[in-house]
Amino acid sequence: MSTEELIGRCIKKDGSAWDEFIRTYQSIVRKAVYYRLNKVLRNDADDIVQEVFLMLWKDDKLSRLRDASRLKGWLAVVTMNLARSFARVSCKRNSYEKLLDVDATIAEDVVASGESDPAKSAEIKEAMLRVEDRINVLKEKEKIALELKAYEGQTQEGISMVMNIPSNTVASLIRRARIKLQESIVE
Repeated sequence: MSTEELIGRCIKKDGSAWDEFIRTYQSIVRKAVYYRLNKVLRNDADDIVQEVFLMLWKDDKLSRLRDASRLKGWLAVVTMNLARSFARVSCKRNSYEKLLDVDATIAEDVVASGESDPAKSAEIKEAMLRVEDRINVLKEKEKIALELKAYEGQTQEGISMVMNIPSNTVASLIRRARIKLQESIVE
């Protein structure tokens, strides 16, 4: 069966076509996940691969594909975007405490004990929300530079290229953002 026929049957929610689609394109999706996540979150790769196919099915994403001959590239881009979103959420979750050492001891206690104490989890969640609120009041350039550094793990040079500003300006933006955040905690 041709790619166009397979996509058409998938759009019509044909179960056997979806099974064939997943078998055929699972390796491409997995490679795109690995490429996007590097070595940081590879343990989550299977979950992300599954989430890609689920999203394609539930959100009827295949119907948006304009040219079936570009399926592999399109699928890789969709996958990398989902993996990036997953990594961003995961890194945000893990970076909030590190960013300002806000309630870091509570987070360490929870991780070390391996237990999921609802009270401690609520404290961590509340601390994360406070940090997020403080970040949201920063100037836009400060916020972008800080998030690229803390959540995306970008280097100063990388942020400079993304934001199209000098590297020294990036350092200043991040330093100012951190100072403002620290001052907002003292208030």
